[in-house]
Amino acid sequence: FRFPPAVANARPQQGNWGMNDVRRVGEGAGNEAYVPFPEELLSLEQISPLTDKDSFIDALEAFNDIAAECGPRTANANVVKKALELIDRLPSSADSSVRESACKVVASLSHDERLRSIICASGGIKTVLRLCKDGENRIATQVARTLANLATSSFTADWLRDEGALQFLIKATTSQSEALADWATQGLKMAIITSSFNAEWISRRGLVSLFALLKSPFEGVRENVVSSLRVLVKNEKTMDPSMNRSQLVEGLIQTIKDSTRGNVRMSNQAMEDALSAIATTIRDKDTAVTALSCEDGLLFGLASSEEEGVRRESIFVIASIQCYVPDEIASHLLPLLTSSGAIEDALGCLEMSATPSNEMALSKKLELLVPFVKLEYVQKAFLERKGPEKIIAFLRCNIGSVREQTMLVCTAFASLHDEIGKKIAAGGALAFIQESVPYLTTLTSNAQFDPEKEILLHCRMLEAFVRTSHNHSAFKDRNFTTVIKNILASPTDATVACCANVLAELLCHAVPSRIVVDVGAIGEMIKLVQPSGGSKALAVVRALACIEKSEDGAKAVAAAGGVT
Repeated sequence: FRFPPAVANARPQQGNWGMNDVRRVGEGAGNEAYVPFPEELLSLEQISPLTDKDSFIDALEAFNDIAAECGPRTANANVVKKALELIDRLPSSADSSVRESACKVVASLSHDERLRSIICASGGIKTVLRLCKDGENRIATQVARTLANLATSSFTADWLRDEGALQFLIKATTSQSEALADWATQGLKMAIITSSFNAEWISRRGLVSLFALLKSPFEGVRENVVSSLRVLVKNEKTMDPSMNRSQLVEGLIQTIKDSTRGNVRMSNQAMEDALSAIATTIRDKDTAVTALSCEDGLLFGLASSEEEGVRRESIFVIASIQCYVPDEIASHLLPLLTSSGAIEDALGCLEMSATPSNEMALSKKLELLVPFVKLEYVQKAFLERKGPEKIIAFLRCNIGSVREQTMLVCTAFASLHDEIGKKIAAGGALAFIQESVPYLTTLTSNAQFDPEKEILLHCRMLEAFVRTSHNHSAFKDRNFTTVIKNILASPTDATVACCANVLAELLCHAVPSRIVVDVGAIGEMIKLVQPSGGSKALAVVRALACIEKSEDGAKAVAAAGGVT
């Protein structure tokens, strides 16, 4: 490769925005492969954005055309680093048109998945955020576009949290510019989907803001928000405890109503996501009654929809309502469940085996079964079809999605039906928990696996079993009881509450009670009792109330300073 004469002989001019250290292509490249820089990029080095902004913008736009192709001319680390280096030299006081074109270049580069980690590692996020000032919607749109692209890849999404980009996106969602608000909510949606850590961060700082955007006048914004909420409400760690669940259910139902009445547009996928979020959010009588009171015949229409996904998710909502509302109040919904064939479809999981080829189908059937376990017909059919015996095989399979849904099924049955719960526990479920939990506590979290989530699922199942199966050998095992005690140190409130409830039940029975005291669980619980309260403290205080049935427990509380 030879430089064109005009470029090869060029010398930086005095006052050329501090670029006297400009090198030729390939110089100082270290161990990186020698690749010629595009001529359009080289021309940027010879133009001052302060004295000749129009020419500089033309050069940026020319390079942007190449970047937008995502082709071989820009698919190189040196080229990207050089472009970012030149853009980073722009002062924040540069003309807004220059800064907009510069941010557009970074946005175009970020479309190429191969370049995203280079952009992040080279400071590209900080650069575009620095070049954007409040009120500059055109520039902010290019910045949000860049961040949304970076959020799409799991290996770059976590950079957004550390560089202040998520704060920028949350703020930008309220913009009156449709393009900016759309890209901002798209960025948040992808950040939530690709990174559980981002999801937790956003839930603590932006869940209420996202909920408010259900009333946005922009279709894309509403759909991005609905998709984000669907993911956030499915995990205890990403569901802000200060969020009013009943209001969330009401807001999502109203959004669907507006769509069916023609007031706003909503895609079938967005409607599926909204119904899924509603079904997940209904977790008690209050949320179920709210859904029942404001659905106003909506579910009848959706349950007979021609779209399979909408029909399926509406059945989930109906089943969730049935779980928490007395049958006589929600009796008009029951025919929808029976006539839809959803119940038999769910029970069909008992005729399947856990193999990779039918993983998705089996997971879906198990997921559908969970909200039906309250129904007497389902409980009877589950026993007649030897469900307690068959379900154990799913617990011990190597398919994560199947195992997770099976744990939810076991927890639901054990919570609602003593006989089924005892059979599942004795059939191997408690032995499974006894083997799995100690191992899970030794693992660390990564992008592919979250042991905290698994531990919570196991502890919920354990909490459901302990009431009717406290005589099981697992609860007479000192090592296992010690593991339960140690989980009290979990950062997840719901996990601590489950363990406290398990220990509370064990304190009510002679042999397990002595073991709970012997392993030091009383002292660990007392440490969690803080004057400021909180869900952990509340769960522990409720557990300690059970010492009235345990003389050893009462003595242990006194010895550990629990009275004070």
